[in-house]
Amino acid sequence: MPSRKIIIPLICISLTAGAWWFFANKQKQVPAENRIAAADNNAGGTLSQDSDNDGLKDWEEALWKTDAHNPDTDGDGTTDNHEILAKRDPRKPGPDDEMTLPSPGATDGTATAMASDEENLTAKLAQNFATAYFSRKIANASEGNAFIDKDTLTNQVFSDITNSMGAYSFPDLFQAATDSSFHIKDSNNDADVRAYVNILAKTLQEQSSPQKHELEIINAVFANRTFSSLGQLEENSTYYKSLANTLYTIDVPRLLLEAHKNMANSFLRLSAILNTVSQFNADPISGFAALNQYVSEAQESAAPLEIIMREVKTRNIAFQESEPGAMFNKYLSALQ
Repeated sequence: MPSRKIIIPLICISLTAGAWWFFANKQKQVPAENRIAAADNNAGGTLSQDSDNDGLKDWEEALWKTDAHNPDTDGDGTTDNHEILAKRDPRKPGPDDEMTLPSPGATDGTATAMASDEENLTAKLAQNFATAYFSRKIANASEGNAFIDKDTLTNQVFSDITNSMGAYSFPDLFQAATDSSFHIKDSNNDADVRAYVNILAKTLQEQSSPQKHELEIINAVFANRTFSSLGQLEENSTYYKSLANTLYTIDVPRLLLEAHKNMANSFLRLSAILNTVSQFNADPISGFAALNQYVSEAQESAAPLEIIMREVKTRNIAFQESEPGAMFNKYLSALQ
């Protein structure tokens, strides 16, 4: 029975090889065949490599727990691939080495453990891939051919990844702010708006910023292929959550309540998204899905502040340099 533990690393190789296509192009601007070609080229032919020339690719050897550098792992005179073709265990010397084949949908303890976390898209994809591979390999063997077509496999991996990411529904990891979450002032005069913006600016200024902006971390990760560094985003996630919490303490003119609430919820979503990305090593598929959502959320996060600033501009409120709200003066000047 092949080991499924190698499936996640295999998926990660394919995924990270073409990672930039998923992130920068958001899965829409680049044809699937180009993503596949890029991944295969960048991976250095990982899917094609057969170190011992026994007909079983190195990644398949890892699945079957055979020696990728020994064409006859069990030393019984039959190559690993031919033993699988004959439905014999390539790790057990013959003649008493017939494999007990489970039904295509059967799982072992490893697969069950991998699928236990419903939120782990990578584990789900790994299990589906392992089941499909095993069924196809045995079916081919029954027809006298143990060959697995690399292009078909690659297309399946990327199709499954794309479908999983496209169908990804961001988990509700936070309690969204509602109107009742805030201190509301019914007065909407200029003095109230000025006071609100000054307090908002002061609150934002007092928050300790992360050592690196998330885009700096993300760009460096893609440039250097150091995906473990995405763990640094946990600090950025905490930062956005802290920003959202501070917004609960501010007195908000009712006129600006909707924009203020949307700002808080945007911070909460950014926090949850970056927290998911920071756990990339445990679940790469969810990590990349969250990265795609980060692009959209980061773009939309400026909208609530723009609404607030347009109200300030409409009222011709000007902030002196001594006021915290002066941090928005350049923003106000740029508004059309």
